[in-house]
Amino acid sequence: MTSYSLRSVTNDETGSADVSGWSIGSADLEGFVRATRLGSGKGRTYVLTYDVFGANGATGSCAVMVRVPHDQGRGK
Repeated sequence: MTSYSLRSVTNDETGSADVSGWSIGSADLEGFVRATRLGSGKGRTYVLTYDVFGANGATGSCAVMVRVPHDQGRGK
């Protein structure tokens, strides 16, 4: 049986206060990320990185990106 654990949750705008509820080192799939981003930025990108452990002893990793795009509004 393959198992996995969350290694890290990072983002490209600010610090770790923008993520909460994640349990690093566990098979966690649920937590919170901030849905706002800097007004002058291109958008915020979060990266969740997991370590994967195969039943045959193989290991690997994978990453999932979550993007909060820049507001495309026209100043409504």
